[in-house]
Amino acid sequence: MQSRRGYVSTDPIGNPFKDVGTYFLDTRSWAVTQAGTDDSYRTVQTCYGYGVSATQTGKIAVRSWNGTAFTPWVWMWSEANTTVDGNGFIKKASPIARLSAAPEHMQADYLDGCFALAGCVAVNGEATGVSAERISTGVYQLSGSLGLAKEGWTIEVPQDVNGNRLCFVETATDSDGVITVKISKRRFDIDTATVVAGEAMDIPEGRWIDLRLAMPAREEVEVLPPDALVSNDDVSSETNAVS
Repeated sequence: MQSRRGYVSTDPIGNPFKDVGTYFLDTRSWAVTQAGTDDSYRTVQTCYGYGVSATQTGKIAVRSWNGTAFTPWVWMWSEANTTVDGNGFIKKASPIARLSAAPEHMQADYLDGCFALAGCVAVNGEATGVSAERISTGVYQLSGSLGLAKEGWTIEVPQDVNGNRLCFVETATDSDGVITVKISKRRFDIDTATVVAGEAMDIPEGRWIDLRLAMPAREEVEVLPPDALVSNDDVSSETNAVS
C-alpha cells in the first residue's frame, strides 16, 4: 500500500472544498492484480480541510478510485459541519449563533461544539466576529454578519416536549447586516386561524434560538510551506501545490 500526503490549494486535482486556502490530501493505493494498469489499482483519497486561516479545519471528504473512475466526494459529518440545535437535533451547519436572554443561566451544553460566548450569543468558529446584545424585553440585536443565510435553514425556535414552539420570532436585517430579533408570546388569531405575535417576552430561561448566518468573505490567505507537511518513516511525502 502506498500513501501520499501533500497540500493542494485549488480544484484541478479534485479538491472538494472549492474555495481558496490550503488542504491536505492523503492518498492510499493498493494493487488488486499484477497488471500494472490503472484498472488494476484501487485508491482511497481523504481530503482534510484547513482553508483560509484554518476556517475549514475538521472538515473531511473521502472518495475512491474503482479501477475506471473516481467516485464523487462523500462528506463525513462532525462538529465541524453540523450543529446540535436548541431542541437536540443535528443540523447542517455553517456560521451559527445561539441567541439567549441570559447566558449566565444556560446549561453546560450551551457552548458544546466549539462555541464561544460573545455577548448574549454563543458563536461557532465560522461566526467569529458576531456578537449580540439585549436591547429590551424580547428585543435583541446581532452585529458582525451579513444577515441570515441566503439558503437552507435560518432559524430554529425552542420547543416543548410536545413539539410546540415556546415563542414567536420575527427578524429584520438592515443594510449593515445588523439583525434585530423580536421575541413574543404566541397568540392564536381567530380571524386568520394562524399563530401571530402577542405580548413581548424574553427567550425562555435555559433555552436558545439558533440563527444560521451569512458572513463576510475572509481576505487573509494562509498557505503552509512544504516543510510544514506531516511525514514519517512509513509514509512517503509528496507535495502538490496546484494554483
